[in-house]
Amino acid sequence: MISGYEWMNGVGYYKTTTDAGNNFFFNWLPKGTQVIDYDLFVSHNGTFSMGNSNIQSMYAPEYNGRSAGGTIKIGE
Repeated sequence: MISGYEWMNGVGYYKTTTDAGNNFFFNWLPKGTQVIDYDLFVSHNGTFSMGNSNIQSMYAPEYNGRSAGGTIKIGE
């Protein structure tokens, strides 16, 4: 995916993609739970660890959150 502006579930954001992960930049988020989905390409079978997700306000870093990590199993 090329970096750029996207719109999903009523929320607009700028997404940058790197080898290490994806970064999402929001001008505004409504109160409550927000879900951002994106496609990934799997090239190997196996069990993999998923890192956690972090969110933090650029101008008020005391507002932040983190999700739990997990595992995903890819079969044939």
